[in-house]
Amino acid sequence: MTAVIANATALNAVVSSSTAMTAVASSQTAMAAVASSQTAMAAVASSQTAMTAVAASATARTALVNSSAARTALKASPLAVEVSLVSSQSQYWNNPGTKTMRG
Repeated sequence: MTAVIANATALNAVVSSSTAMTAVASSQTAMAAVASSQTAMAAVASSQTAMTAVAASATARTALVNSSAARTALKASPLAVEVSLVSSQSQYWNNPGTKTMRG
């Protein structure tokens, strides 16, 4: 994942592919790499395909809840209203239908 994140062409190919994003979203290792990279999170946050895969994956949602880089990227994304994530402490950072995010 680190090599993919470092290569803009490869990263764009992954976030644009529903098959690739489903695989990434279901892998704790891949999601940890994506969540810790502002470049990768910006790419994911700007892709409807990637955000759909993330929203459908408990593994991906957990990685995002635990990553400040991920939360920062999602807060800036116009697609953030598509996803509602709740942490284990019941803090939410997306109120569906608004762009108000906390956490």
